[in-house]
This record gives sequence, C-alpha cells and structure tokens, in this order.
Amino acid sequence: MPRSFHLGQAIISGLIFLCYYLVGFVLMPYLAWRKYKSLIFTCIQALISCLWVSMIAFYVFNIPEGENGFVIVGMLFTIPIFCLLTQFISAGIHLIPVHFSELRAIEKGI
Repeated sequence: MPRSFHLGQAIISGLIFLCYYLVGFVLMPYLAWRKYKSLIFTCIQALISCLWVSMIAFYVFNIPEGENGFVIVGMLFTIPIFCLLTQFISAGIHLIPVHFSELRAIEKGI
C-alpha cells in the first residue's frame, strides 16, 4: 500500500477519535446549558468532564514502566464512555426534582 494511504487513514482515525472526545467531554456541559439554562447543572457537568480529563492526564504523564500498549489504548477509549455515563447519572439526579416540581405545578393548575 502506498504511504499516503496510511497517512490518510491515520488522519481520519485521529479526527474520529477527536470527535469522540469532544462528544464525551464537551457536548454534555454544552447541552446542559443550552437545554436547562441552569448554571449549577452546567458547572456539575463541566466538573465531571474535568475530573475525567485530569485522570487521563495523570495516567498519561505517569504511565508505569512496561505497561502494555493495549491497556493504554483501551483506557483512552473507555474513559469518555465512563464520563458520559457519569454525566447521564448526574443529569438523571438533577432532573428528578425538576420533573416533580413540574408535576406539582400542573396539579396546582399553575
């Protein structure tokens, strides 16, 4: 295969991985602000993202001697999934009181 094919494949893979990270770490805080206009909820979502990003940075700068490359790539792939999972959990916890306050308002006829 020509060298340019592998370079193009690497660039496309890098762009896909970058989009994956943007969705995992940036999209949820943005949607929290866009949809709910709640500063507290947006800050919680952003803090969750910062926590996971700092964990990646800590691990990358302190990779143990002799660590398997498969473990490193697997970790870089699964951490955004865990970030989204914790953000969905915090969104659920945030939306439970919001939902019940809307139900109470509907019952009162407001």
